[in-house]
Amino acid sequence: MLAALSAGKSIEGAAQEAGVSYNTVARRLKDPRFKAKLAAVQAGMVERAAQALTAASAKAINTLAELIDGAPAPVRLGAARTMLEMAFRARESAELEARLAAVEAKLAKRFGGTFGGRLAGAASVPLPSMPSIPPSPAGPASPPPANPASSNGHAPGTNGQTGNGQAG
Repeated sequence: MLAALSAGKSIEGAAQEAGVSYNTVARRLKDPRFKAKLAAVQAGMVERAAQALTAASAKAINTLAELIDGAPAPVRLGAARTMLEMAFRARESAELEARLAAVEAKLAKRFGGTFGGRLAGAASVPLPSMPSIPPSPAGPASPPPANPASSNGHAPGTNGQTGNGQAG
């Protein structure tokens, strides 16, 4: 049942594959422990797919590099664009992971415990409730007016006219 659901089968399809009733699958999907197992299986599948793509990426990069060197101009342009996009995304991802790891480290230092899961190598945990931010010494800021008026006392852009073009 877990394998069928994690592979994207419907409740009916998973029930049929597992040899159980539709109601059994539906009931199990309401169980938080079963849902957690299902999420873990799905996360494992995604992780394995990402690893397979990572392993094949060197071959893909070599293919793009070969296209840049010896293909017609439109193909070289497409390969160059693809490589630049990949490089940008890889750099962006690495920067975001580093920033996230720094935030997780600060949270762990401030509140204790482990945060983040994948980056920290541990299961994700909910963040503790954060302390409220104390008011500024000047007191609470007053909210902006709901409909700010222009210097002529009318809403901006209306010049005091109503919807029918007459002065209001």
